[in-house]
Amino acid sequence: MRVGKVPVGQSRAYVWNGTDWVEYPARLVADQMSMPDELPLHISVPVAFDGTNWDRLRTHMYATLSGITSTGPTAAYDSVSGVIDHTWVVIINGTSTGTHCRLQGSLDGTNWFDLDDYTGTDSWMRHVVNKPVRYVRVYVDDLGGADSIDVQYYALR
Repeated sequence: MRVGKVPVGQSRAYVWNGTDWVEYPARLVADQMSMPDELPLHISVPVAFDGTNWDRLRTHMYATLSGITSTGPTAAYDSVSGVIDHTWVVIINGTSTGTHCRLQGSLDGTNWFDLDDYTGTDSWMRHVVNKPVRYVRVYVDDLGGADSIDVQYYALR
């Protein structure tokens, strides 16, 4: 028995965009193959509709915010299909007496809630798991005297 993903062909799938059926490429994949007449296949069509357009379904999200010099919220990032596991890194530039940042998430882009927060004087990395949200942002409460901070964000769906 061979185990693994074995490409066996190309096909086309059609998705509804709210107005028309649009052709979208799909790939037929064999997850396991034990006998030639037993070919378990599934169609992988990674798409999401954001209300206007169809886009590939994102399996991860990465953002970098460099040179943050003021307090308050950063720009919000829309993952379209939602993310559940988050890793965020804050790099403190200069000397800090206690930089305070919060990773925030939202389902609607309007109402924000804290997923994690950290106060410290050194750069750090934190992981937040099992908290599904569609939108994310960082809220800087206090730079703690640092010249600026850089934030790197990575998430998985």
